[in-house]
Amino acid sequence: MKSMRVLVVTNTYPPSLNGVAISTYRTVVELRKQGHTVTVVMPKNTRRKNGHADDFELLSLPNPVQPDYPIPLNLSQSIVQRIQKKKYDIVHFHQPILVDRLARTIAKKQQIPLVFTYHTRYEDYVQKYFSFLPEQLLSKAVQNTVEHNIKRCDALIATTKTYQKWLKKIYQQPIYYVSTAGLQQSMKVNRSKNQLKKACRIPLRKTILLSVSRQAPEKNLELILKTLALLPKQYYLIMVGDGIAAKSLKKLRDQLDLKKRVLFTGAIPQEKLGQYYSLADFFIYSSMTDTIGINILEAMSAGLPVFAVKDPSVEEVVKHNINGMVIKPNEKLFAQTIQKFPQTRYQSFAKAAAQTAAQFLISATTHRLVKTYQAIIAKHHV
Repeated sequence: MKSMRVLVVTNTYPPSLNGVAISTYRTVVELRKQGHTVTVVMPKNTRRKNGHADDFELLSLPNPVQPDYPIPLNLSQSIVQRIQKKKYDIVHFHQPILVDRLARTIAKKQQIPLVFTYHTRYEDYVQKYFSFLPEQLLSKAVQNTVEHNIKRCDALIATTKTYQKWLKKIYQQPIYYVSTAGLQQSMKVNRSKNQLKKACRIPLRKTILLSVSRQAPEKNLELILKTLALLPKQYYLIMVGDGIAAKSLKKLRDQLDLKKRVLFTGAIPQEKLGQYYSLADFFIYSSMTDTIGINILEAMSAGLPVFAVKDPSVEEVVKHNINGMVIKPNEKLFAQTIQKFPQTRYQSFAKAAAQTAAQFLISATTHRLVKTYQAIIAKHHV
């Protein structure tokens, strides 16, 4: 397979811990491992210690609303010229604002294809942060911005088959399906649940529900707390993650009198997440704006059945009554489903979950991405 030179342009990259940052980083690492030359352009992050020699950091400002997404400043001609000195085969950008102009500029100057990954439902996402504006006006503005960028691309990448089908109805460009939720390895660790619970000071006899998520408004995490409030006291919830909604979630926990039944761990480094997935009994997922979250697949790789909000994209991996349960976004329905879970079939669910996760190893998802790049490049040069 001929090696390629890829320019990746993104608004978020580790040490940020959101799904796009993690999946983009994992893919870049795997592309380099497979022999391709990758240059990443990202906002500067003061917590980033060791960058790659081929990458570029853009001057940026802290984001007061979303710390995981530093705000890149207007690009100077000098940084564009520095990036432009390298020759690329394809430009791949990951957000429809702030970095889009740089991606278009490089693609146009070097006469190479420009591809965009459609990661999330941007209209829903923004509404959570600008709810003081008229919903119709805001959704239209976001839609126009996204469309403006998409129409200037040579191809689009949909992260789920559901998104691919939907995008094909709207846009004329070639639209490819490539999952971004690549797993580097199974998250199951070789220690018993009780050993892990003791190490983390978790009650031994409780049934553990686990949430691993950036704690932000669009993640709908209130649903999980309200569900727990309807469950018997044998259920205990661990909420791994941090974010701008953490304070309001803790306030809701206290209002629901759940202080003794919920553990907020804060942000946990990726290398330590395995112990939380492995000590839990079930994973619970509430977001209705994401595609297939890395967290779902990480949980499945540890053999956790998943309780998830019913959504076409989520249902591509969470198969109802096989490796998990998909439920309408209502706390009463969630609580009823959790309580009725067929414990005699737990091992069957766990095995099916692990088998599903194995299909999304990073080597496989990156191989599919490379094939997609090759198809886009070949079409561009016809």
